[in-house]
Amino acid sequence: MLNSLNLLPVWSILTLFWILFVGIYWLGVIFLRPFLRVLLCRQATLNDSVGYLLGAHGAYLAVLLGLLSVEAHQNLISVEEIASTEAGKVASIYRNAEFYPEPIRSQVKQQLRKYVDHVIDEAWPLQAQGIIPVSGLQIVKDFEDELLKFEPGTDGQKILHGETVRLVSEWTEARRARLQAVHIEIQDILWVSVFMGAAVATILMWVLDMRSMTHFVLGGIISFFLATLVGVIVAMDHPYTGELGVKPDSFTLLRDTLMNSSAASVEAAP
Repeated sequence: MLNSLNLLPVWSILTLFWILFVGIYWLGVIFLRPFLRVLLCRQATLNDSVGYLLGAHGAYLAVLLGLLSVEAHQNLISVEEIASTEAGKVASIYRNAEFYPEPIRSQVKQQLRKYVDHVIDEAWPLQAQGIIPVSGLQIVKDFEDELLKFEPGTDGQKILHGETVRLVSEWTEARRARLQAVHIEIQDILWVSVFMGAAVATILMWVLDMRSMTHFVLGGIISFFLATLVGVIVAMDHPYTGELGVKPDSFTLLRDTLMNSSAASVEAAP
């Protein structure tokens, strides 16, 4: 529902919601509040009744926003763990490849380096746009074809090859989980509930019988805080997108440490 907003910096998202929520509240105080007061006939106990309703409604809205905040944060953590798991499986396979004989050793290591480059340079930018990258599947298939050509000749090689095949299976499962996470998001119906709840809270505050300046200050503060909560949730929604989105740090670390250092060692060898 708010997909395009995730592409903005966090402070831009917050500023947009601050202007929207506080601006709407202040405009309503000027133009709509007088009509609401006339409609409700300025009852003597109106503030007490509205205050009670506003307190109950605020509790419901707070629970909803709290649950959405936790969900968005948990989505970020879970996706980061998925990416870290996949990078860990690739690292384990790469280390196992060191014990394979040539030429299979160089071939599978080259395929793994190609895959990591693909994830960092091609797949992640597509994921940030909400697109599931499919080109990496061919790299995985080519790697599996190269690996399965190998015929172990000793008991040690059989154990090593069996362990590597198991890691490849776990790697592909982690890759599938990473791709499925591209479409993780807070459902539109929940966003509708949030904005409906904010609208009801705003209307109830307009009805309160207070001086206009008090409305501007107190209502503006509440609207500002409500806008901050909604803006933070929006910024955390879609775990691959935006400034708070999960970055390919696990794969970058793998490439910069294990893979690049290994390649440099091979080039430096006499």
